[in-house]
Amino acid sequence: MQLIMGRQTPKNSDFRARLITTALYGAGQRRMNTQLILETLEASYAHREQATFDNLTIEHIMPQSLTEWWTEHLGLDHDTLYEERLHTLGNLTLTAYNSQASNKPYPEKRTLYLNSHLELNRYFDQVEAWNEAAIQDRAEVLAERALIIWPYFGRDADIEETLNAQNVTGKTPVAVYILRQRMETHSWREVAIKMLDALYELDPHQFIEFVGTGPTLINAEPTQLREPYLLQSGYSLELKLRASQAYRLCESAVIAMNLDNGDWRVECE
Repeated sequence: MQLIMGRQTPKNSDFRARLITTALYGAGQRRMNTQLILETLEASYAHREQATFDNLTIEHIMPQSLTEWWTEHLGLDHDTLYEERLHTLGNLTLTAYNSQASNKPYPEKRTLYLNSHLELNRYFDQVEAWNEAAIQDRAEVLAERALIIWPYFGRDADIEETLNAQNVTGKTPVAVYILRQRMETHSWREVAIKMLDALYELDPHQFIEFVGTGPTLINAEPTQLREPYLLQSGYSLELKLRASQAYRLCESAVIAMNLDNGDWRVECE
């Protein structure tokens, strides 16, 4: 059976899995779409004193710039958690306190959230610590609510299984497609290399901007990586990476380049 990622109507289980694991937040239209998703989730609670969304912006609970407090709080795997979860649904909310929250420790952020009139933020009343498990739990809660709002995405028997960062482990990629260009591959690290080189060729300026956002698996200084590989862009890629990390890195790069998930896919045996 071949597994593909492309322009298909997802079944409910795939929609749920993708909503939990996909990096939603990004530039331009992607940020607007993410704001719309969060506003729709908030509105679905049908609060009698519905908050207005005019002054609300998207807030990252685990912040985009990790402080010493956050790296210690998140533990030894903070780099991986940051790479894989930063822009996902479970780590995003709406707030008018974005500038005050910034990259403060979670207890201080939680105090701000609990002063909010948003149902999305009342969730944090029962969450004492913010870590991988907490992000996953919240993502699952919001994904279930999303399926109530958008209740039908196709029967399981109608659609082929769709790849996502959670199910790539153990699968062998034979080709990666970007804007209909097919490139043969034999490993997930090769998928990452070919995708990143192709995206750089497509738009060097935007690619460099993406690297500037700080993906930990790409570095201008190869000595900062355990097993560096020199990309066409002149940056180095960490080759000691899991299949899920390679997939999510490609997905994040596609988003940063203002492309759509339908603009690339991976074909597996």
